[in-house]
This record gives sequence, C-alpha cells and structure tokens, in this order.
Amino acid sequence: MDAISLGSNDINVESIDITKEHDELRRLIDQVYALMTGEPTGNNYIDEIVAAVEAIGVVFTLHCEHEELVMYSTGCAGLDEHQRYHRHVQNILAAFVAILKVKLFPITSNTASHVKQWLTFHIMKHDVDFRNNHA
Repeated sequence: MDAISLGSNDINVESIDITKEHDELRRLIDQVYALMTGEPTGNNYIDEIVAAVEAIGVVFTLHCEHEELVMYSTGCAGLDEHQRYHRHVQNILAAFVAILKVKLFPITSNTASHVKQWLTFHIMKHDVDFRNNHA
C-alpha cells in the first residue's frame, strides 16, 4: 500500500480519501505495536517507537485537517465538537511521545496492547461512530 501524500497545501475536497487515511493510520498503529512487542534492537529501540508514534501524529493531523474540511464543506453538524476531540487526541499523542522520550515506563506486551487498543479506538472507532451519528 502506498503511503498518503503529506505535502499538498491545495486540497480539493473531492480528492480527499478518508478511507485511505484510515488505512494508513491502521498500518502505522500496527507498526508501533510490532515495535513495542518485538525484541529490543539496541539503544535506538525507543527512538524507533518514538518515530513511529510521531508518524501517527503527522498522518493523524493531516487526516484531521481533511476530515474537518469535508465536514465544513458539507455543513456537517458537530464540527466544533469533532475538532475538540481531534485536538484532544493530538495532545495525548504528543504527551505519549514525551513520555517515551524520557523512558518513564517499561515497554511490555501489556503496554503495547493497551497503546494499540487506545489508538485504534480513539483514532478509528470515534470517526466511525461520529459519521454514523452525524451523517
């Protein structure tokens, strides 16, 4: 699967592919999980996890911009609430990166499972629930 483009400032609402963005987020979440459950590969083990979580943040931020643009252009109700939720998740991702960087907790399979479940629920499921309730 091709990674989504991150470089365009001119966005055509009709060209936004939310499903493709979700697929990329799922791929990155799986990558973080694999890194967290795999054998540490040396001193850069945490750095690899940090980079993968930061990649989720970059793609998620782009996804938020696209989704909010689509919602705005279609007059979707609940845009302000959804924007607040997006910022909440972005802040938590940034906090998680900061925690990883200072190595405040051990990475275990339980931690990895919890992180994957949290990311999947808050990034993926919330969007589905929101679309089902506000479409």
